[in-house]
Amino acid sequence: MKSKNAIGKSFKEVYSASKPLFIWNYGLTLLQGLLNAIPVIALQFFFDQITRIHEVDTKGIFLALGIVVLVKTVNYAIRAITSYNYEYYDLKISKDMVNKLNAKISRWNALRFEDSQNLDLIGRAYDGSRYLRRIVDTILLIALYYIPEIVVILFYLYSANAYLPLIVFVILATVFLIEKIQERFYVNIEKETALLTRKIKTYSGYLSALDYYKETKLLGLQKYFMELLHAAFDQRKTVRWKFFSKALRLDGCEKGILLAGKISIILILFLCVKQQAITIGVFAALLTSLNDVFNMMEGFINAFSEGLTEVIEKVRSFFAIVDEDPEDAIEGEPLQDDIHQIELKHVSFSYPNQTIEAIKNISLTIREGEHIAVVGKNGSGKTTLVKLLSGLYTPKTGDILYNGIPLENNRLFEKQSAVFQNYGKYAVSLEENIRLSDTNSNRMIDPIVKAVDMTGLNSQTVLSNLFGGIELSGGQWQRLAIARGFYRSCQWIYLDEPTSSIDPIEEGALFKLFHDLGKNKTSIIVTHRLGSIRFADRILVMDGGEIIGDGTHEELMLQCELYRNIWNSQARLFR
Repeated sequence: MKSKNAIGKSFKEVYSASKPLFIWNYGLTLLQGLLNAIPVIALQFFFDQITRIHEVDTKGIFLALGIVVLVKTVNYAIRAITSYNYEYYDLKISKDMVNKLNAKISRWNALRFEDSQNLDLIGRAYDGSRYLRRIVDTILLIALYYIPEIVVILFYLYSANAYLPLIVFVILATVFLIEKIQERFYVNIEKETALLTRKIKTYSGYLSALDYYKETKLLGLQKYFMELLHAAFDQRKTVRWKFFSKALRLDGCEKGILLAGKISIILILFLCVKQQAITIGVFAALLTSLNDVFNMMEGFINAFSEGLTEVIEKVRSFFAIVDEDPEDAIEGEPLQDDIHQIELKHVSFSYPNQTIEAIKNISLTIREGEHIAVVGKNGSGKTTLVKLLSGLYTPKTGDILYNGIPLENNRLFEKQSAVFQNYGKYAVSLEENIRLSDTNSNRMIDPIVKAVDMTGLNSQTVLSNLFGGIELSGGQWQRLAIARGFYRSCQWIYLDEPTSSIDPIEEGALFKLFHDLGKNKTSIIVTHRLGSIRFADRILVMDGGEIIGDGTHEELMLQCELYRNIWNSQARLFR
């Protein structure tokens, strides 16, 4: 996306956020700009009068001074009003832009979050959502606030000497050219440092986030992560300095050009006075205002070097997401019919930027009402298979059919629930934590809470010490995640390592609970522990992304060597 497109789209978004506020705020800015031009004229009259030896217009002098004071007072009042309105308008724009970004990202296929480039894009886009207003402000400040005064001064300069406006235009054109070169530097900086910025945020979280600080402190990992953090900072500093050093040299050129232009204009004005081409009043008014003009030009430079050029790439990232209509976006209405069967036909799958296939040519049929257990060694593809079955991921090759036809992802989600190994720990009340899986349901949570043995907790207690609540143990959080999964009205439920934080004594009871709660559901359970899954109708054994065994416990003990080895190795632990 070109800079012009990003700027035009930014104007459209800021204007659409609130048309009345846009017109009000920037109308006041234009009024300030027009008022700024009046003191130049008033000062010329003032200096012309006080340099006259005879026939001094005393009333005119005081009138000119009064106009200057009045304009300054009105400008201060307008600035106070616009400052107040700015914060309110800015919060509204930020809210609208983040909502648009969230709405688009929520439609992404889950697989896109496995690609680090997409994660970098998201980070830049959220930054960009905060900078749209800054782009609009910068341009309109120049156009509405600075231009009126500059036009009046250019008129005076032209009346003094026709070459003076040309000098100003040459300076601006040179500065604009330099800024376009600087813009490329900032674009490269964003691309080069995106990964390092994400590392810095991640390592900082390891040192201070609630989920990590206990382990970090106990194992004495502060020094280790501090070293990683410092290394990432140093790498980012090196990359940024490589670009900034070039930008600083260009900035020095800009300042030199501005200084040379200012000196040239003053000398020409002085010669015009000597030759009586302009009055002392015009000279004094221009000399007084000339500093403002060059301050405006420097402000224009700073607006680009510290404003537009620095943030334009982030704003492009914002529009790259908001304007896209990806083929893999989640679309369609919720599925009305029940899911009676899921069938995989020669399905293969690999993660982004990975050459090794996580799932290899799997064909499988699961029918409504079956209770399936999926077992195998780490990295065998168990969790990936579940994400494919549930529609979170789409296969690289092959087909997944629901009731014999392919369906869009979110049409399936209304009929499914899941408890993943990395479940959410939400900083809301216990009751809300459970109801999150089915926010439209008014069913009682008590039976579910009792079933997973959470009855000792107050259902309205906030489950986070960040907000003055309590912190649960790992086992309690896992039982809560299970309660959330089963509270949802659904036909199919996926359980990925649902007992990893629960002791073996309790595990058997929970697997029985799964069986009881899931009597009217189709369940697929991924687990490393084989001791409590004999209730399953079928057990799938995975290895290297393939299903190498499919049957009951008794059948697999006879037919599948890997299953038999895993079973025997775990059985020995409890003898």
